[in-house]
Amino acid sequence: MPVKLDGSSLFGRAHAGVTASLPHFTFFLHAGFMFSIAATYTNDLLVVRSLLTARAFSLIAYHSMFPQPVLVRVGWTLLIAVMDARMLYLVARDRDALRLDVALSAEDETIFKRSFEPFGFTRVMFDTIRRHAHLKTYHAGEMIVEEGSEMTGIRLKLSGNVNLLKDGKPVVIHEHFDTHVWLGELWDAKWDPNIPHYNARGLLATSDVQTLEWDKRWLHNHFMLDPTNVRKLCAASAQLKDLWTKYLILQIKFQQVNQELESTAALRAENEALKHRLAAQSF
Repeated sequence: MPVKLDGSSLFGRAHAGVTASLPHFTFFLHAGFMFSIAATYTNDLLVVRSLLTARAFSLIAYHSMFPQPVLVRVGWTLLIAVMDARMLYLVARDRDALRLDVALSAEDETIFKRSFEPFGFTRVMFDTIRRHAHLKTYHAGEMIVEEGSEMTGIRLKLSGNVNLLKDGKPVVIHEHFDTHVWLGELWDAKWDPNIPHYNARGLLATSDVQTLEWDKRWLHNHFMLDPTNVRKLCAASAQLKDLWTKYLILQIKFQQVNQELESTAALRAENEALKHRLAAQSF
């Protein structure tokens, strides 16, 4: 519903003065459309949100410049502007959105290339995660994780061999796996950081093992609280790939073991048959 402004009031005179001093108010409409078009030509989330916020405020100016502004249009446009400005703030608050690239050390470059880049992580995203991790070395025979202990960390194995233990006995031998595998789950959407979790399996180093370790709660919140959901999707992709890789390697190993058992059984059968033939010939 149009609002009739009283030209004698202070607000009415101010509105008339501003309207007369600015270009034709349709300029703001065209500017808003141009901001919308420009936002479709970039995949930088910070730039997109900035352009959408500028569009919203341009449309507010456009609807406000009418001789008799329509409050419904102004109100809805203002609400959209506030929502766009909020998302702009959330994105800008994340330092990843403000940095274009980072220089990585040779070791970090290898870690990034093998365990993060294939799943959509950028160098900037990896650098933020890496700065919250620390390198640790375990020696042969040393427990990396005690069975039944509280789950406080997540580890990326960079080198060495590890046995997965249940009731003190090895159930999975990680020496079958390549380096750069996760010891634990990188991402679990159902994991609640507000309650204690305990390790159902133990981890034993069977050789010198080097890991990159994070605080489990920090890493979970880093993924979960991302307003863009990009980090969450990357982590889920990396977790899924890690699980499938382990599954396929174990399947191959089990097939090899079965083949070895079948070969052993066949050799035993041949030996038994040979013994019977030799025994028959001896009579």
